Amino acid sequence: MPYTLINTLDSMVYMLVQKDNTININDTKNNLVTNINKLSAQELNNFVNQMAIFIDKSQQSSDGKLGEGEVQKEFISFLIKLFY
Repeated sequence: MPYTLINTLDSMVYMLVQKDNTININDTKNNLVTNINKLSAQELNNFVNQMAIFIDKSQQSSDGKLGEGEVQKEFISFLIKLFY
């Protein structure tokens, strides 16, 4: 996976832990890696492509945040499932 994607996922895990201090950072990272490893080649390719779009849009945003409608809700749901 591209470094920017790994770095973004790592930052997302860190933000999750900051928002909910009951979440263990190591457990969350392990869940993420385990769930990514379970993806089929096609799902992994789609994930990498969608994350590239996600990263690109967030970098274009003046505050680094994305508004509603800028990322497909299905992708956000998929991403949440990877963390948990």
